[in-house]
Amino acid sequence: MIPKQQFILWIAFGERLHTRDWVKKYMEILDDSCLLCEGNEESIDHQLGGCAFTRLVWNKYASNMGLLRFPGDWEEVKVAILTKVKGKKISGSVYKCGFGTVVYHILGEKNARVYGRVRRSVDEV
Repeated sequence: MIPKQQFILWIAFGERLHTRDWVKKYMEILDDSCLLCEGNEESIDHQLGGCAFTRLVWNKYASNMGLLRFPGDWEEVKVAILTKVKGKKISGSVYKCGFGTVVYHILGEKNARVYGRVRRSVDEV
């Protein structure tokens, strides 16, 4: 796995991502809605699990990996992936690399929307 992706996963699993609900604890922000779906408050659980945009990305990942159903919230996603990557089988490594890539690109899309004002589709992500 690419070191950048490993680092992002480490931060995400440690619940330390700088989402809008986290930033709101330290400073006042005008809009705390999710940039990807423009719906709920942006939190780590919403951004990596419950967001409509993220769900579409996770469903594409799940269908490509041959999974029938992907969990609905971030805690369930973490448990599901941790059970899939146990052991030293090649399939576990493939799941881990794919999972890291999906999380990395979801966060990359959020940052692109914040800083670059670029909006990509689910297929592009």
